Amino acid sequence: MLTYNVVAAGFVGVVLVLLTVPLARRAARTDGDPVLARIILIGLILKFVAAVARYWVAQELYDGSADANVYLNFGADYSESMRQGNFTYDGSARGGSDGTHFIRQLTGWVMFITGPSRFAAFFVFSWFSFLGAYLFHRAFALAVPDGDRRRYAYMLFFLPSLIYWPSSVGKEAWMLLTLGLSAYGVARLLAHASGGYTIAALGLLGSAAVRPHMTVLVAGGLAIAVLIRRSKPGSLLGPVVRVVGVGVVFVALVFAVQAAEERFGIEGEGVRGAEQVIDATAEQTSKGGSEFEARRPESITDVPFAVFTVLFRPLLFEAHNAQALLTSIEGMLLMLLIALSWKRLRQVPRQMLRNPYVAFVATYSLGFMLAFASFGNFGILARQRSQLFPFLLVLLAIPAGRVINEVADRRSTRAAGRHDPVLVYLPAGPDPSTESQPGQAPTRAGQPPPPPPPSMSQERDGEGGEATHGP
Repeated sequence: MLTYNVVAAGFVGVVLVLLTVPLARRAARTDGDPVLARIILIGLILKFVAAVARYWVAQELYDGSADANVYLNFGADYSESMRQGNFTYDGSARGGSDGTHFIRQLTGWVMFITGPSRFAAFFVFSWFSFLGAYLFHRAFALAVPDGDRRRYAYMLFFLPSLIYWPSSVGKEAWMLLTLGLSAYGVARLLAHASGGYTIAALGLLGSAAVRPHMTVLVAGGLAIAVLIRRSKPGSLLGPVVRVVGVGVVFVALVFAVQAAEERFGIEGEGVRGAEQVIDATAEQTSKGGSEFEARRPESITDVPFAVFTVLFRPLLFEAHNAQALLTSIEGMLLMLLIALSWKRLRQVPRQMLRNPYVAFVATYSLGFMLAFASFGNFGILARQRSQLFPFLLVLLAIPAGRVINEVADRRSTRAAGRHDPVLVYLPAGPDPSTESQPGQAPTRAGQPPPPPPPSMSQERDGEGGEATHGP
């Protein structure tokens, strides 16, 4: 039956697709991979399908008692108030955290623009989460030019958790968008491209408005990456820029920690304050029909169990409903994917030292898994993973080979652009026993040298530019 709710959602969906097509084409053109455009657009369609499923679950299965309906109720009232010329938000009197109030206001603005259709609001928030995934992919393409971009795209746009959970009116969609914006800003910052600090700051501010403890994790990973980042070749101000960068990140980290302390009502400081956050989280999440006994990691021997819990649980025998069963199946598939990616994973330590973006995502991922191991509810944990997987999946798409040569010579290009280092990869293995000429793979005695590898260059065209590759 065609109602205003459905028709308006259909119209909004078409508009969002039209806005996305140029982004998909640009990404495919930049990467030189026509398949990428199809992957991106199929990912958007799957997001909309998931939004329909989330809407049905919220309205029918939960009989309107889902969190999304709370945001929609506030949003409908606020949007109607704005249409009457009153833009003052008065929802704070009805309780809720600062992050909850932010999403209520955001929902009001969405419904002010799209109309009172609740179905359309689901599509818009689903698109927010899609944009976050898109930004994560562009960050990967820029910061890990030798990585498997198509593999990362398949995982990023087709992983069930990333399709389903953020495709609803709520905090997950906004968090995926702001984390993606942060990651893209970090990638530009680490690549010495313009606008990196500005974009990263916008992402950090956006995430801090809803979940400041996630901002702490991002800022912590960025701090490690800035320390590892190499100075810009030929720049005499490299050490100064590094010190300034670390200072900026430190200030952002301090503000994020203060926001997290206010969010959780922490009175302690340092380690004690962090323990209070973890204890409060464990108590709040160990309720409901999917609770389990969470164990906070207190020593290095507890880390493997924490990682296993966050990534793979619930197991099949721990699933007591259809939703938990699907989550456990995804966990098994993720376990298989990680096992098949062992060649890439064993390169992570080396890549962390060579590529600061890999260090950034690895630090964030480890911090996330240690922090969220205290969550004692499978349902909540499954939703929260959508904030982990875009970072973690980077480690499953880095090169499986070993860097044997890096040409650091950067030459001038159009608009004073720069050539990035040419990275030559071989399958992982023991170090070659013979030396090689620059830019040429090593050979063993008695064997003719192989032809020189094709060069890769990157051209960054200003504020919104991304890496482009050519022969």
